[in-house]
Amino acid sequence: MKILSMALGLSLSLSATATIELVAVQPAQNWRFTRLAQEVQKRTSLTLATTLAVRDGSNFSTSPWLWVRNLAFVADDIAVAQWIRKGGMLVVAGGDAATLTTFTARTFGKSTGAWQNIPLDHELMRSFYLLDTLPVCNQQRWRSFTFAARLAIVVIPQRLLAYLRDGGADVPCLRQTGREMATRMFINLLMVALAGDYKKDQVHLPEILKRLR
Repeated sequence: MKILSMALGLSLSLSATATIELVAVQPAQNWRFTRLAQEVQKRTSLTLATTLAVRDGSNFSTSPWLWVRNLAFVADDIAVAQWIRKGGMLVVAGGDAATLTTFTARTFGKSTGAWQNIPLDHELMRSFYLLDTLPVCNQQRWRSFTFAARLAIVVIPQRLLAYLRDGGADVPCLRQTGREMATRMFINLLMVALAGDYKKDQVHLPEILKRLR
């Protein structure tokens, strides 16, 4: 089986046994994801790396996704902007609307793309698991920036990676959500990063409708 990224210029073909890295641009942290990796491998055909790979410069350029806790770490990074335009997916753990708007205007141009609260029919809600909702944090919802008909940036109002790491941090907004639902949200993000909106293909429609009944 092959998983092929549907992103624009990011050519990525992964075998079923490929190891997917959790790539971040932030100060080095010795985070491990042993339990999360076990869950990903048990539920999918993918292997997730058990450590957080902290990169800078162009070292992330072949990765399908990049996680940042603070947009300031990449706000002025030309390499990151080019990577997103080519097909990479940026995952941001929070961020104020003004900073995000400035970043996307600089990266894509003011008249290109659009921010939105992630709707219930978004690919992120069905790329692997069928999700009924995404947890709100401090009245902040999950947001997405769509560029060239694909998910280019997703903003999560919670520290999802911190919660899912080994010995996970206490993230108040995820307490009621629980680890199982957090794991499902992570896997859906992973599938969108790797394969794009593959469930818009009509071949998947009967199964989706069956599961929704």
